[in-house]
Amino acid sequence: MTSSTLDNGRFYGGVRQERHVAGLTLAETGYGPGFVVPPHDHRQPFFCLGLRGTFTERMEGRSWTAKPTTVFYHPAGAEHAEEFGGRGGRLFNVQLGADWLARLEAFDLRPPRRQVRGTGGRLSWIATNLFREFRDDDTAADLSMDGLALALLAHVIRTAEPRIRGTRPGWLSRVEDLMHDRVGDPVLIADLAAEVEIHPVHLARVFRRHHGCSPGEYLRRLRVRRACALLAETDESLAAVAYATGYADQSHFTRQLKRALGVTPGQYRRLVR
Repeated sequence: MTSSTLDNGRFYGGVRQERHVAGLTLAETGYGPGFVVPPHDHRQPFFCLGLRGTFTERMEGRSWTAKPTTVFYHPAGAEHAEEFGGRGGRLFNVQLGADWLARLEAFDLRPPRRQVRGTGGRLSWIATNLFREFRDDDTAADLSMDGLALALLAHVIRTAEPRIRGTRPGWLSRVEDLMHDRVGDPVLIADLAAEVEIHPVHLARVFRRHHGCSPGEYLRRLRVRRACALLAETDESLAAVAYATGYADQSHFTRQLKRALGVTPGQYRRLVR
């Protein structure tokens, strides 16, 4: 299939809301059930944040299943494609215009040339708060969005720096699968290590080398992602969502989501609906 190049401010899907701020183009886009976005690239680098629904992102010869709170960074000219699930979905897009990027020259910085993704960590926190400002309409929102976009780019510049990770061991995928399967249950490193017959200290060290975080932080991010999907797509009570995703109670859930994304569960549900 032939790839197309989209000009600044052009996106597939239906545009629900769009704003232009200081050289940035910000847009919330919606997609119907099973919507397929064909291979394409953009003239300017941009970020997209999953708000609602599940979709498959294909880039650099690989594919990922993305859910609410997943963030992708695509450099200019980087080909990618998406396919949405049976419920469709919504994305928040932030495109970095040439004038906005020109300000980076004073700091001798350039946007990364490789694609970056993240879920539930610092990248998700910044992007979710940027979306919240996008939805606001007060006199300080434009300034805040400009600053948060700079924070997003600063984060991916750090993230995109190459790391020496070594060979990926075969047991690491098994550990990841176990954590995904047990996202709502108590999980101990010792139990994971026993499952794959690896010493717990070695597991923790190798896990951090390949993921940039501890197994505990990785599990917290998985819980945030699962909780956000339930908040966006179901009418389950906050207490029920907390129970389903492994939090001790609703107050614990509220504290952890506020820490991870800067919003309470109720605020997040209102934001993405």
